[in-house]
Amino acid sequence: MLIRATIKGSVDSVVAENTHDKGSDKINLQLKKVENGTRIYEGAWIAHDTTGQIPYRTIIRVTSPVGKIASAQVEWLDPTVSHKPEEIVAGNFTGSWYNFNSTSPVLFINSTSGKVGIGTTSPSAELDVNGDILADNILIKVSEVNVSSNCNYVEFTNLDGNSAWFYKLLFVVKNAGASTCKYALYVNGDTTDTNYYSQRFEAYGTSTVIERYNNNYFCQGIASGERAMATATITKDPDGYFRWTSQAGQASGSSIHIQLWAGVKNATITNITSIRVAASVPNGIGAGSKLILYKARR
Repeated sequence: MLIRATIKGSVDSVVAENTHDKGSDKINLQLKKVENGTRIYEGAWIAHDTTGQIPYRTIIRVTSPVGKIASAQVEWLDPTVSHKPEEIVAGNFTGSWYNFNSTSPVLFINSTSGKVGIGTTSPSAELDVNGDILADNILIKVSEVNVSSNCNYVEFTNLDGNSAWFYKLLFVVKNAGASTCKYALYVNGDTTDTNYYSQRFEAYGTSTVIERYNNNYFCQGIASGERAMATATITKDPDGYFRWTSQAGQASGSSIHIQLWAGVKNATITNITSIRVAASVPNGIGAGSKLILYKARR
């Protein structure tokens, strides 16, 4: 905080004494400017929150060249304090909540739950923002599934693809099925394989394979008992087609496979409301598998 005193005539020193409920501070003000016989003195002071709304008292004491002392006094409240006075002491959060603007919530901290709200006094997440966020990049976790028992598919529902630039799927899987498994992506409940096309490029050892399919695979060739990891970027393109690209990797001993996929649904959609990750064999998504779906919000 800047304290400024305007003095007419010649003085030897100017001191500001600030009194608050925690004590008092003295600040020696320095001469900054002289204009038409008026001298401007300034000094910096770190403000202290008043726990009981006791007003600040600022006294300016001026000493003349002949030792005479004059003073002026003003009392004031900290205009930045809108919290309950009993809930902050010496800058520490001691209450269960802290609201930086009680009439129109700007920043709210719930020290009991550890949640912070911006524009809301009822944060439902660690950081809950009621408004737009401006950032170069932001991914929001939509859902996380830790598979506890073997299953054939995992489905993400209640999605709104029109509010996202794209979805990002992280997929770590163990094939608990009895035979080699492929993994497919279905959108909006359409589980007809021939309504999709996909293209695969795969490299293993010194060999490569390029194939086209009338289905919706994004990871394949995972032997029984083996594990794989894949990431898929999923979106509705500007013409309304459901599209994905993915990268997958799996290893069986020293045999390492790398797969690149691209796929499309052969009819347009108006939105992405659900995404199903399905195995081609029973129990192809084994216990311990993990899926996380993120979205890049528009």
